[in-house]
Amino acid sequence: MAKKLKGGKKRKPASAKQVRIKKSKSPSRPIGSQSFPRMFGEPIIGGGLIMFALALYFMTFNYGFILDDQVFYSKNKYVTEGFSGIGKLMTQEAMAGYFGEQKDLVTGGRYRPLSMISFAIEYALFELKPGLSHAINAFLYGISAFFLFYICKLFWPNDEERRWYLKIGFWAALLFIAHPIHTEVVANIKGRDEIMALLFALWTLIVAFKAKKTLDYILVGILFYLALLSKENALTFMAVIPLSIYVFRKYKIENREWVQLFTALILAAMLYLIQRYMAINYFLSSGKEITELLNNPFVDMNGSQKFATIFYTLLKYIQLLIWPHPLSHDYYPYAIATRDWSSVTSILSLLLYLAAGLFAVTKIFKRNVFAYFVLVFLATISIVSNIPFTVGTTMNERFIYMSSIAFVLFIPYVLTRKIRLTNSNSNVLAIALMTIMVGAFSFLTLRRIPVWSNSLALNRSAVEAYPNSARSNLFLGTALFNEAEAATDFEERKKLYKESASYISKSLDIHPIYGNALKMKAGVAAKLYSMDRNADRMFDVFTEVLLVKPGTRYVHDYIEYMINRGGDQRELVNYMYQLGFEEFGQRQGQYRWAEKFLQYGYRADPTNKTILRALAMTYDNLGMTSQADDFRSQLNR
Repeated sequence: MAKKLKGGKKRKPASAKQVRIKKSKSPSRPIGSQSFPRMFGEPIIGGGLIMFALALYFMTFNYGFILDDQVFYSKNKYVTEGFSGIGKLMTQEAMAGYFGEQKDLVTGGRYRPLSMISFAIEYALFELKPGLSHAINAFLYGISAFFLFYICKLFWPNDEERRWYLKIGFWAALLFIAHPIHTEVVANIKGRDEIMALLFALWTLIVAFKAKKTLDYILVGILFYLALLSKENALTFMAVIPLSIYVFRKYKIENREWVQLFTALILAAMLYLIQRYMAINYFLSSGKEITELLNNPFVDMNGSQKFATIFYTLLKYIQLLIWPHPLSHDYYPYAIATRDWSSVTSILSLLLYLAAGLFAVTKIFKRNVFAYFVLVFLATISIVSNIPFTVGTTMNERFIYMSSIAFVLFIPYVLTRKIRLTNSNSNVLAIALMTIMVGAFSFLTLRRIPVWSNSLALNRSAVEAYPNSARSNLFLGTALFNEAEAATDFEERKKLYKESASYISKSLDIHPIYGNALKMKAGVAAKLYSMDRNADRMFDVFTEVLLVKPGTRYVHDYIEYMINRGGDQRELVNYMYQLGFEEFGQRQGQYRWAEKFLQYGYRADPTNKTILRALAMTYDNLGMTSQADDFRSQLNR
């Protein structure tokens, strides 16, 4: 019925045509807010972000394989089988193709087949082209940033009314690409597992946010399954995705939709976990105790020290997001020194995390955006925090890759939504601050990328940043050793070997029973002996190594080489007597090792009476009378 107007006249109902015209109208917007996104659409933004990522990491396209690239790609047997190796990658622990078997070196093993399948496809099509692999990493990195931009459009639809340079998503994506803490993930080819896990997790979030039909939720499950196959830390998005929908989706969410969403996520997770169990034969622990310090940094700590150190690293992560310096690929023992609860930083970190957690859980039901940022950060960092289980090192910059999305969303949200001055200067201030941040981060990233050009630069940088890492000192010593091997000038080679020895010794000062460092210490000594024939110095080093680990394979192999080489064996025989009889026999009572080294002396000179007498006495101590009598009889010949 038509409504009456003042004066008694009736208002005519609007015609259908008029209604349609009225509905088609859109509110007026400033030209600047339409010109970029609305005229050209998302493809131009996505292309721009990808180009920014490619331009920033262009230097890496000339770099080769480094660090764990050989374990997961260049020397992994299943990867280098190409397409035929894909089945094994899906059914084996990630490092089995490198070691030849499953080693269970770290808690939980490693099952991340999707990134390795991408490597296998690359190898099948192009063989080993590290430059191409680096370019693919940068490209996928740029796509991830675009997904982040698009998610911001979903979270803050009112941003459509704002100029492009004031959109949260625009600045969040730029900060994400520019942040130097991501350099390890992008510049290290192996880091593709991190890139793909976040990429598919963000894609899952986009589809879940917009989902309405059953087919949409099936796609949610598929994408989440791919994220998990990339890396297991995508499991944390089982919390992030529902949380995002609860806080930011404006229209009513039906109970049926919640059921479908959780069903899709849970089924994908179950499929992944079952598949993972079938591949590595356990969920979290193989049942073997991890006692090697380099794979369990807390092995020598008590419970109090462990958690004080963990909370120190959790504060360190926040510092590196805000002030990314110094950066390092290596936080192995003891780059981060052991802490206890007398440490102010550990206490401050604990209080900060408790306060943030309490704030988040009390405010999230009011859909508080800051509570959302906190919970996203806590959820994504939880799986790599060393609290639920040990991840093999105290911390790593790549571990914060997924959690950094909370930081890059927080900054532009605060600056464009919460800093409001009484005049237009608020926009200028926000743009200036974010431009400075993106510029500074890009500058630091461009300075950081070159250290990934080779092992020598990377490990020298790590030692400079954290001098007390046993692993980075060893790796630098190894890189210098390899430089010496390639050098043609005699004096330069000798200088490099000596410099290598100094870093290897530092590694052993930090971790005295580090097996790989002991082997390298002996190897450098043997190389120097080959140059100056100073046998006494080499044997002194061998003794230092063997007193720590008598079974060090390299030393035994080199002694075999000296025996087989022939020539004057007097120095070797004297050393075997001193090491075997005097050190392991008389001083330590380790007669089995005494026998081992004395046998080397016997093989070098079967007529040496000192060796024969020592072997007879050693076999007496071992209770092996017949063998002792045999050597005594040789004395009387």
